[in-house]
Amino acid sequence: MQDNLIHIGKITKCNEFNNCVEILVLDDFLMDVEPDFLFVEVDNYFVPLKIQEAKKKSARVVCVEPQSPMTDVKRGLLTGCHVYVDKEHLENVGSDELENYQTLFIGCQLYDRDGKPIGNIVNIDTSTINFLLELDNGILLPFHEDIILDMDLKNQKIRLDVGDEIINLNK
Repeated sequence: MQDNLIHIGKITKCNEFNNCVEILVLDDFLMDVEPDFLFVEVDNYFVPLKIQEAKKKSARVVCVEPQSPMTDVKRGLLTGCHVYVDKEHLENVGSDELENYQTLFIGCQLYDRDGKPIGNIVNIDTSTINFLLELDNGILLPFHEDIILDMDLKNQKIRLDVGDEIINLNK
């Protein structure tokens, strides 16, 4: 089963008031995928999550409502977990995109809010709740929708709303 799963993002929040699970999606072409099930990796096991409804919350965040209400314990376990979808639900996505989507950001040049080059992305650390971009110069930067100013994946350019204080933390 694991071979049929594609990593699509990470759970950033589980809202108890509206039973919503917020997922930071790795790429915008995955925002249109509407599977019946998502698979959440919990302690190296892939747990199915039946979806009742999914709504776009922002450019990179989708809010999914599980079919059954979640307990406080379940919400705590799921926050920060990686989310996968079965490949069969991605039939409308081109095969070239599927093979490359996890590495779409690798090689992109990062710029600060003023357009000054920061470095090139060489890896994405997804082991924390917020993704971290590892740059060729050793800098680690948070990668969250709130700090993305412009993104041009075709030309491999991303401009982030980060100042020198964040960039210099790693130097």
